[in-house]
Amino acid sequence: MLYLVVISVASVFLNYGMCESSPDSGQKCPSNTTFWGEKMGKCIPKSCLYRMWKTRDDFFDPETETDSSSNTCWVRLENEIPKKVFDEYVLDCPPNSSISFYAVEHSDEMLAKCVCDPNLEPTSDMKRCISLKSLNESCTLDTQCSQRSRLTCSAETQTCTCEPPSKWNSEDSVCYSQDECERRNWASFYDPASGKCLITIHNRCKKDRHSDYSDQIFPCPKNAHCPGDESYCRCNDGFTEAEDRQSCLTVKSYGEDCGENEACNPAEHTSCQNGTCTCPDHTIWDEDDRKCGSLVGWPCKDSV
Repeated sequence: MLYLVVISVASVFLNYGMCESSPDSGQKCPSNTTFWGEKMGKCIPKSCLYRMWKTRDDFFDPETETDSSSNTCWVRLENEIPKKVFDEYVLDCPPNSSISFYAVEHSDEMLAKCVCDPNLEPTSDMKRCISLKSLNESCTLDTQCSQRSRLTCSAETQTCTCEPPSKWNSEDSVCYSQDECERRNWASFYDPASGKCLITIHNRCKKDRHSDYSDQIFPCPKNAHCPGDESYCRCNDGFTEAEDRQSCLTVKSYGEDCGENEACNPAEHTSCQNGTCTCPDHTIWDEDDRKCGSLVGWPCKDSV
């Protein structure tokens, strides 16, 4: 029985390309490491194997270590791992990065991830933190420009710049566009006037226990606010939401002029016709109730 168990365990390691030496060169790995050909093509510390299997996304890179037999297991940058797993398996962040903890929606569990130190950002393989060039700095390749800021290298000026139609936002140090806004938060939109991403009316303007923590929070549109006792954008008094919910329009009463940035008062059941707020067809203005009501013989609702 013991013999069968040993064979079974050995076969698992062979199936995953793990052995004591490289099949290509025949070079034997140090005694405290194992060659993992299929996964990494290099010798890694045996002490990291179980942790790599458990977290699925650890990595060990001897090229960045002074001692290739080090037992350090670094977690890939921005990879979300339960805090209890991070603590239990004594995982570490790559150089020039630190651990960040945050809550999980509808749960008491905490997540952990490694984030780069200020002014640094991850490489494309999420293994190292490096310094990349900012707006208007000289470049020859896109990869030299800050990916976090969504910059590209202009072939014409040989500098890092925003690729049209995106525009630079100095407050957030990023190139914003409609696609970029939606990538950061599905309920946001790009506002050319302010050069910012804004949250649509009736969507979250601050984080609460129901928030998706992957979404970035942006300000509400002009003439709207984020109530202290709520988490959703609301139009200010005297304004009502536009049909696309990306702006708040001035409310106009019956008989007043209406236009592109104005809306007839919904409570009065009026509509904008020929530039004036008036009652729709088959309705009439009721001075006592201060709203439009149905004519006799036409369909009506209790609320009208």
